[in-house]
Amino acid sequence: MRKSKNWFTWIKKRPKQNANHDNITINENSRKSQKNNYRKGSLANYWHYLMTGLKAPFSDHKASSPHPYYGLWTLLLISIFNSISITATSNHFISTYQWFANISILPGLSFRFIAWLFAIQVFFFLLISLWLLPAFIYVIKNKLFQEETDLTLWLSEFYSHNVLLVFLSALALIMSLLAPYVFFIVVIFLLLLQIGILLMTTVMTLLLYQDQVKLPIFYWILVVFIVYLVTEIILINLIF
Repeated sequence: MRKSKNWFTWIKKRPKQNANHDNITINENSRKSQKNNYRKGSLANYWHYLMTGLKAPFSDHKASSPHPYYGLWTLLLISIFNSISITATSNHFISTYQWFANISILPGLSFRFIAWLFAIQVFFFLLISLWLLPAFIYVIKNKLFQEETDLTLWLSEFYSHNVLLVFLSALALIMSLLAPYVFFIVVIFLLLLQIGILLMTTVMTLLLYQDQVKLPIFYWILVVFIVYLVTEIILINLIF
């Protein structure tokens, strides 16, 4: 009799376990849906961040940017797009030159080009370089102009002025993958245009503080560019 009683007791308890299992399943599904909604919302907000920066590059994005890491996202996208386009273009031209060298009297290459390794090197070079420029401005803003702000927020603000670089680098990526030989000049032009936009943004950012320093702001801009250039030369020697 005890065995049958225990058996009936076990049967009665099973629906409760199933109910708990159903609750766990519902909670997991709700969490997944919340994550999906958050991802969709983040992508939509980031797209809004890009469009706002594209329409009004020097508007104040501190209040309108809900995510402090939009600057890092932008930095990563620019680095990835440009590293792939530079690698694809370089690989095509080196392969073409090597082919002509094999069938002609042109001297052969004295080095071995490894595309994936070169892409990684270019990516880290661009990533560090694109981070260093706003970091130098951040130091000047904090130390010289006594403007305290978070570095990640400043990156979001700085790259909200440079969201055009995302679209230019994406265009260069598409051209370099479709026809690197045909669009070689265009890809080089887009890369130089991105550098020019970054330098122009740096100048315009520092010009906002020209009334707050005794020394002409021209010299502070010159200091930033000289330090940045020296850092880039050191970085090239370290990475490549």
